[in-house]
Amino acid sequence: STDIKVQVKAVSDTEVSMLSSSSLTRNGDLGNSTGSFSQDKFSLKAGDSKEVSYIFTAASNLKPGQYVLMVGADTSPLTVLKAIRINII
Repeated sequence: STDIKVQVKAVSDTEVSMLSSSSLTRNGDLGNSTGSFSQDKFSLKAGDSKEVSYIFTAASNLKPGQYVLMVGADTSPLTVLKAIRINII
């Protein structure tokens, strides 16, 4: 498992929903791999920030190669995702 720290900062009062996708499958989901946030949803006041952990565990049958995880936050109407390259050996 890998622990990825995600920093979220609000410019206005907002409700945040964390999200992720990947290049592990054609439709962008994680397949048999798993990913979970320490908090999926939370509120932030303007100027506040919060660090959230994303724990990724690759499936044992995942083929070796380079993949991309997209991890980010949705505040509706704005969604921000960060690309993270992972190398499975």
